[in-house]
Amino acid sequence: MVSIAPNHINVSLIRAGDRQMVWQYSWLADDTTKWTGLHPNDSKGHSWYHSPVSIATAPEHFSLFLISEDNSLYQANFDLNDTGEYTQWVKVGGLLAAPPGVAFENGVVHIFTVGMDRILRYKTWTFKTGAYKPSGEDYMEIDREELFNADIIPAGVNTGNDVSVFVVGRDENRLYRYNIDGKRKKDPLPGTWIGGLKAVSLMKGEWDLFGISKEGHLNHLYYRNGHSIQLEILHRASNANDQVLGIDAVDSKDGKMELFFTTHGREVHHSTLNSNRWRPWGLVSQAGIIATPPKAVVHAAGALAVFGLDEHGVAWGNVRDRKTTQWSGWFGLPSAGGMTENVG
Repeated sequence: MVSIAPNHINVSLIRAGDRQMVWQYSWLADDTTKWTGLHPNDSKGHSWYHSPVSIATAPEHFSLFLISEDNSLYQANFDLNDTGEYTQWVKVGGLLAAPPGVAFENGVVHIFTVGMDRILRYKTWTFKTGAYKPSGEDYMEIDREELFNADIIPAGVNTGNDVSVFVVGRDENRLYRYNIDGKRKKDPLPGTWIGGLKAVSLMKGEWDLFGISKEGHLNHLYYRNGHSIQLEILHRASNANDQVLGIDAVDSKDGKMELFFTTHGREVHHSTLNSNRWRPWGLVSQAGIIATPPKAVVHAAGALAVFGLDEHGVAWGNVRDRKTTQWSGWFGLPSAGGMTENVG
């Protein structure tokens, strides 16, 4: 999901019955009643699998990526004001078992994929021209010698100095970082990782990476200018239900970072990073509501919302009041039942 105008949220969903993409939006996100119903999308005969991936590309514009029935990646672009619709789907290629990682830098979307052959690849799309580099369905290979886990989504991030991608190796749950600066040097990183990768940068040259350890803990790996890379465990699972199912983290646009995780017991937890200090964990949801990884979005400075699907495929949202910081409570998105994968 994405916010491309103040107080506006776009949500993309996949229907379970026919695997078609549908979407809806809120034009006043602080008010849980200000949501449209579902809008259809012409998928041109395709069926969609895995969670949608969206990224803002300019004010009132975003790009959406989906994987089709033949494991190829497709892209469509949304224009809020001129058309209020998506463009036609363009085949970006690849042979994928998981969605791509994406990052945005100076008008360019960086697209990272791990193919079914476990090779890490990369290409870009430029917003103004619509051009891909390499063109068509071709990709650049970042590292042909190392093989990666094709089921774990890469995490891309723009640090202000460069664009980096984090990926998990095929063997031993090792984590690696690559800078997309022409050298593409492999940087092995500490910890063991089995998924849930999410990267955020608040300060130029710095980054934070979150993910799930093989024990089900919440890993936090971070770099601060002038210091060495540090690894900490932010949540240590005490039992199977307490293990981390999924993670999301976003820049709150007011100098803070917002972090969410869902447990296998279906609790949603939230914390805020402010001046390099974490606030105590708060419980957004008791067990039993959200059965997917959380998906968070900031729709104005300090204005926060989180979404997910329940076990029956119903899409739910929860909005935080920017003044009181209290959560609205979970509300079902209009007509958004019978969905699959996750919101995006």
